[in-house]
Amino acid sequence: MWHDLIVAGPLTVDEYLAKIPPRDRAALQKLRATIKAASPGATEAISYQMPAFNAHGRSLVSYAAFSDHYSLFPMGVSVVNANLGKLAPHLSGKSTIRFSFDKPLPVSIVRLVVKARLAENAAAGPRLALLPRSWHGHSRVVSDRAVVQLWRRFRTDRLLQLSRDVRNRD
Repeated sequence: MWHDLIVAGPLTVDEYLAKIPPRDRAALQKLRATIKAASPGATEAISYQMPAFNAHGRSLVSYAAFSDHYSLFPMGVSVVNANLGKLAPHLSGKSTIRFSFDKPLPVSIVRLVVKARLAENAAAGPRLALLPRSWHGHSRVVSDRAVVQLWRRFRTDRLLQLSRDVRNRD
Protein backbone atom coordinates (compact mmCIF):
# COMPACT_ATOMS: atom_id res chain seq x y z
CA MET A 1 0.00 0.00 0.00
CA TRP A 2 1.06 3.60 -0.53
CA HIS A 3 1.12 4.41 3.19
CA ASP A 4 3.92 1.84 3.64
CA LEU A 5 6.16 4.12 1.58
CA ILE A 6 5.96 6.79 4.26
CA VAL A 7 7.75 4.56 6.78
CA ALA A 8 11.05 5.48 5.10
CA GLY A 9 10.74 8.83 6.84
CA PRO A 10 10.06 12.06 4.94
CA LEU A 11 12.30 15.00 5.72
CA THR A 12 9.81 17.74 4.79
CA VAL A 13 6.05 18.17 4.72
CA ASP A 14 6.12 18.56 0.94
CA GLU A 15 8.02 15.28 0.64
CA TYR A 16 5.38 13.60 2.82
CA LEU A 17 2.53 14.99 0.71
CA ALA A 18 4.23 14.00 -2.53
CA LYS A 19 3.95 10.34 -1.50
CA ILE A 20 0.18 10.57 -1.02
CA PRO A 21 -2.10 9.78 -4.00
CA PRO A 22 -3.48 12.96 -5.63
CA ARG A 23 -7.09 12.21 -4.65
CA ASP A 24 -6.13 11.98 -0.97
CA ARG A 25 -3.46 14.70 -1.15
CA ALA A 26 -6.08 17.37 -1.82
CA ALA A 27 -7.78 16.66 1.52
CA LEU A 28 -4.46 16.86 3.38
CA GLN A 29 -3.53 20.08 1.62
CA LYS A 30 -6.83 21.61 2.71
CA LEU A 31 -6.20 20.45 6.28
CA ARG A 32 -2.68 21.93 6.12
CA ALA A 33 -3.99 25.25 4.80
CA THR A 34 -6.69 25.37 7.50
CA ILE A 35 -4.13 24.78 10.25
CA LYS A 36 -1.81 27.43 8.78
CA ALA A 37 -4.64 29.97 8.63
CA ALA A 38 -5.70 29.25 12.21
CA SER A 39 -2.16 29.42 13.60
CA PRO A 40 -0.21 32.31 12.10
CA GLY A 41 3.41 32.12 13.14
CA ALA A 42 3.38 28.36 13.73
CA THR A 43 6.20 26.45 12.11
CA GLU A 44 5.90 23.24 10.14
CA ALA A 45 8.02 20.19 10.85
CA ILE A 46 8.05 16.43 10.62
CA SER A 47 7.40 14.76 13.95
CA TYR A 48 6.95 11.02 14.40
CA GLN A 49 7.18 10.77 10.58
CA MET A 50 4.06 12.95 10.23
CA PRO A 51 3.56 16.59 9.26
CA ALA A 52 3.29 18.71 12.39
CA PHE A 53 3.00 22.32 13.51
CA ASN A 54 4.86 23.87 16.45
CA ALA A 55 4.06 27.08 18.29
CA HIS A 56 5.65 28.73 21.31
CA GLY A 57 8.41 26.13 21.25
CA ARG A 58 5.92 23.29 21.74
CA SER A 59 4.05 20.80 19.56
CA LEU A 60 0.75 22.17 18.35
CA VAL A 61 -0.90 19.50 16.18
CA SER A 62 0.11 16.87 13.67
CA TYR A 63 -1.75 15.02 10.95
CA ALA A 64 -1.35 11.90 8.86
CA ALA A 65 -2.91 10.03 5.97
CA PHE A 66 -3.98 6.42 6.13
CA SER A 67 -5.43 4.10 3.50
CA ASP A 68 -9.09 5.03 4.12
CA HIS A 69 -8.97 8.18 6.26
CA TYR A 70 -6.77 10.96 7.59
CA SER A 71 -6.34 12.10 11.16
CA LEU A 72 -5.56 15.19 13.18
CA PHE A 73 -3.59 14.66 16.37
CA PRO A 74 -3.94 17.50 18.91
CA MET A 75 -0.89 16.33 20.92
CA GLY A 76 -2.85 15.87 24.13
CA VAL A 77 -6.25 14.99 25.50
CA SER A 78 -7.22 18.22 27.27
CA VAL A 79 -8.55 19.91 24.11
CA VAL A 80 -10.53 16.81 23.21
CA ASN A 81 -11.97 16.48 26.72
CA ALA A 82 -12.94 20.17 26.80
CA ASN A 83 -14.77 19.93 23.45
CA LEU A 84 -16.06 16.37 23.60
CA GLY A 85 -19.54 17.24 22.37
CA LYS A 86 -18.31 18.81 19.14
CA LEU A 87 -15.53 16.30 18.50
CA ALA A 88 -17.34 13.07 19.43
CA PRO A 89 -18.47 12.16 15.87
CA HIS A 90 -14.86 12.33 14.68
CA LEU A 91 -13.06 10.78 17.65
CA SER A 92 -11.08 7.59 17.37
CA GLY A 93 -9.37 6.63 20.60
CA LYS A 94 -8.55 9.16 23.31
CA SER A 95 -7.35 12.05 21.21
CA THR A 96 -7.29 11.13 17.52
CA ILE A 97 -9.66 13.16 15.37
CA ARG A 98 -10.45 11.15 12.27
CA PHE A 99 -11.79 12.40 8.93
CA SER A 100 -12.94 10.56 5.83
CA PHE A 101 -11.49 11.34 2.41
CA ASP A 102 -15.03 11.06 1.00
CA LYS A 103 -16.51 13.87 3.12
CA PRO A 104 -15.63 17.58 3.21
CA LEU A 105 -13.22 18.69 5.91
CA PRO A 106 -15.08 20.17 8.91
CA VAL A 107 -13.02 23.37 8.96
CA SER A 108 -14.70 24.71 12.11
CA ILE A 109 -13.57 21.65 14.09
CA VAL A 110 -9.99 22.01 12.89
CA ARG A 111 -9.98 25.71 13.79
CA LEU A 112 -11.44 24.96 17.21
CA VAL A 113 -8.72 22.39 17.99
CA VAL A 114 -5.87 24.54 16.66
CA LYS A 115 -7.01 27.68 18.51
CA ALA A 116 -7.41 25.72 21.75
CA ARG A 117 -3.94 24.19 21.37
CA LEU A 118 -2.47 27.64 20.63
CA ALA A 119 -4.01 28.95 23.85
CA GLU A 120 -2.59 25.97 25.78
CA ASN A 121 0.88 26.49 24.34
CA ALA A 122 0.81 30.23 24.99
CA ALA A 123 -0.29 29.67 28.59
CA ALA A 124 2.49 27.14 29.15
CA GLY A 125 5.09 29.55 27.78
CA PRO A 126 8.16 28.67 25.74
CA ARG A 127 9.89 25.43 26.55
CA LEU A 128 13.19 26.03 28.32
CA ALA A 129 15.92 23.53 28.96
CA LEU A 130 16.41 22.02 32.40
CA LEU A 131 19.90 21.03 33.42
CA PRO A 132 20.68 18.06 35.64
CA ARG A 133 21.51 18.95 39.24
CA SER A 134 25.05 17.65 38.88
CA TRP A 135 25.93 20.47 36.47
CA HIS A 136 25.16 23.37 38.77
CA GLY A 137 24.33 22.16 42.26
CA HIS A 138 20.61 22.91 42.24
CA SER A 139 17.74 22.68 39.79
CA ARG A 140 17.06 25.80 37.72
CA VAL A 141 15.89 26.82 34.29
CA VAL A 142 18.51 28.21 31.92
CA SER A 143 18.62 29.55 28.38
CA ASP A 144 19.43 27.43 25.35
CA ARG A 145 22.74 29.27 24.96
CA ALA A 146 23.78 28.33 28.49
CA VAL A 147 22.84 24.72 27.81
CA VAL A 148 25.06 24.64 24.74
CA GLN A 149 27.96 26.19 26.64
CA LEU A 150 27.60 23.79 29.55
CA TRP A 151 27.23 20.82 27.23
CA ARG A 152 30.44 21.76 25.42
CA ARG A 153 32.26 22.03 28.74
CA PHE A 154 30.79 18.76 30.00
CA ARG A 155 31.63 16.97 26.74
CA THR A 156 35.19 18.26 26.80
CA ASP A 157 35.66 17.34 30.46
CA ARG A 158 34.14 13.92 29.93
CA LEU A 159 36.36 13.22 26.91
CA LEU A 160 39.41 14.24 28.96
CA GLN A 161 38.30 11.97 31.79
CA LEU A 162 37.77 9.06 29.37
CA SER A 163 41.20 9.57 27.82
CA ARG A 164 42.80 9.62 31.32
CA ASP A 165 40.95 6.41 32.18
CA VAL A 166 42.29 4.74 29.03
CA ARG A 167 45.86 5.89 29.74
CA ASN A 168 45.65 4.72 33.36
CA ARG A 169 44.44 1.30 32.29
CA ASP A 170 47.59 0.65 30.24
